[in-house]
Amino acid sequence: MKPLPLSPLVTMITLAELFGFFIPLACISYSSLRIAQSLKQRQTQNQQNSVNFNSSTRSRLQSVTSNGHVDRTNERQTTSEKRRALRMVLSCSALFLFCFAPYHLNFILYLLVKQNIVTHCATRVAVNQFHPVSLCLASLSCCLNPLLYYFLTAEFRMHLTGRTSSFSSSLLSSPTTSPRPLPDRLMSMESNCSDRE
Repeated sequence: MKPLPLSPLVTMITLAELFGFFIPLACISYSSLRIAQSLKQRQTQNQQNSVNFNSSTRSRLQSVTSNGHVDRTNERQTTSEKRRALRMVLSCSALFLFCFAPYHLNFILYLLVKQNIVTHCATRVAVNQFHPVSLCLASLSCCLNPLLYYFLTAEFRMHLTGRTSSFSSSLLSSPTTSPRPLPDRLMSMESNCSDRE
């Protein structure tokens, strides 16, 4: 790497870190916190609403819904869904940090080593050896995100299972040879086109 003057190097590092890591980290953190606050706020509101019902209101509601058990089941299901949503949001944020923080921390040191600003031998060796590891961790994000969605969301699991089962069933039900050879199909298409002319 060709040595750069210090001011363009600092500008390049600052812009790369700002737009490549800190702004996305701020967006993810802000969104995660807002989602977590919203989920917790709704959960506390639901709990307060259920406590605020007096016995006559509760008995009227139970008679309308025909069963108080159904209300409690729905309440538990909603709480469970909120917990799963919160776990998903926090897991995605943690995965982002796990995959990209090492690379971006090493990026600064790597540029300083390549520009011969850092001259300590052990530091240079450690940074150069960690650079490919940090790149692999950053690339691992695109492999781990789908796995995270798969294991944390039942809907995604059911959709993917439905896709793979329909694909495998179509493979199993299809004959080993096609009913019509390929040239016949091409010729039939050509004859259909010539009929239109």
